[in-house]
Amino acid sequence: MEMLGKILMGLGNLIAFIGNIWLLVMAGRQGCGWGLMAALVPFGNIVFIVKFWEEAKKPFSTILLGLSFMALGFVVSGTSAFDTIMAARRGGPPPVTQQELNSRFGEVAQAARELQEAQKAGGGQAAQAPAAAGGRSSGSSAVTVSVSGQEGEAGGAGHAEWGEAQALLRVSGFMKAGANVMARVNDKLYGLGETLTVSHRGREYEFRVKRMDRESNSIEFERVASRP
Repeated sequence: MEMLGKILMGLGNLIAFIGNIWLLVMAGRQGCGWGLMAALVPFGNIVFIVKFWEEAKKPFSTILLGLSFMALGFVVSGTSAFDTIMAARRGGPPPVTQQELNSRFGEVAQAARELQEAQKAGGGQAAQAPAAAGGRSSGSSAVTVSVSGQEGEAGGAGHAEWGEAQALLRVSGFMKAGANVMARVNDKLYGLGETLTVSHRGREYEFRVKRMDRESNSIEFERVASRP
């Protein structure tokens, strides 16, 4: 929006400049004195417009058109600045600009390429050992997986059933999207606090991403519920 406002104001300046030059030319045609007065005397151009309206109406209309574009551009730019100020006063983040969005998308794309290269270097697929209850790590995988929460509180399934469902959590790595860290679980991306569901033997087991640490390459899930 701010860029659009600058474009409109620049276009309005150009149109108004052309209208002023046109007006000076029309004043010069009425005589050298009128031309000098319109160019140098304060409000001389207004006097010329009033006295020679038929000759001056087209240049004057052009000047008004340019001023209209400038006013519209100012309103558009002012709206963008007003949104930023109000967001700051509310304590929230300022509106995201197109440039910031492009930068964030670039970071996500770069992280995705790095993740694909890491998977190829590791043989094309990160092997994930079953994550055991009570916080045991994923043996041969580089990502340490732990699970917390009581089986009884999270549904009707028992310890063995939850353990089998946990074995279906395939964590292949992490990627950074702006200020957020995403985990790739079962070929999908999940953020902190998001839930995912796996199906096993006619039941659905729901887990929540409780903690992620990219530095230590570890992740912790929380049991949420199991249902038929």
